[in-house]
Amino acid sequence: MSAGGALALSPRLPSALTCLATMPKGLAAALYLGVATTAIAYALFAVGVARLGVPTAVTISPLEPVTAAVLGAVGPSQKPAALN
Repeated sequence: MSAGGALALSPRLPSALTCLATMPKGLAAALYLGVATTAIAYALFAVGVARLGVPTAVTISPLEPVTAAVLGAVGPSQKPAALN
C-alpha cells in the first residue's frame, strides 16, 4: 500500500480495529490476508531474487502482471474488465 493510501485510510483505523476485535472471523481474515497473502509472497519473491540474481529478477518482474492476467483468464475463466 502506498503512503498516500495509508494516510487516507488512517482516520478509519479505530473503527476497523473495534470491528475486528468484536468479530473473531474478521480478525482471522485480517491475519490471513496480512500473513499468508502478503508476507509469504514477499518472502518467496526475496528467495527468487536471491536464486536468480538481481539483474534477471529486474528483467522478468514486469512479466508478473501479464502472467496474473493470463492465469486469471485461463484458470477461473474470468474476463478482464476492459473486455466486459
